[in-house]
Amino acid sequence: MPQVTGIVKVYLNGDLQRSKEGASLSFGGKERTAIMGYTLHGFAEKAVASELEFTLAHMADTDLIAINDLVDATLRFETDTGPVFLVTNAFTTAPVKLTGGEGDAEVTMQGDPAVEE
Repeated sequence: MPQVTGIVKVYLNGDLQRSKEGASLSFGGKERTAIMGYTLHGFAEKAVASELEFTLAHMADTDLIAINDLVDATLRFETDTGPVFLVTNAFTTAPVKLTGGEGDAEVTMQGDPAVEE
């Protein structure tokens, strides 16, 4: 039976992050919208950024301010089934949110459409 992607590793500018289970990557590219009249006439396209959402395990040495201010970054999303995806020109889109209890630091980033390495 084929393996299903389970574990992913998130790298920011080459540094492996302590990401928790559940990181997600939206590939970006083109979003298509139907153009309707009396029937479907076709579609229009617009460019869409990729988006990476992940939760860090916050530790004493985690620099959340640096991640919060990150621009022009290279993201690497590595799967345990083999494929690796790169996102360039990435930036943090919203302030990092830190929650106590399990040390969750939520991070959302966007960048160029993802490409397979």
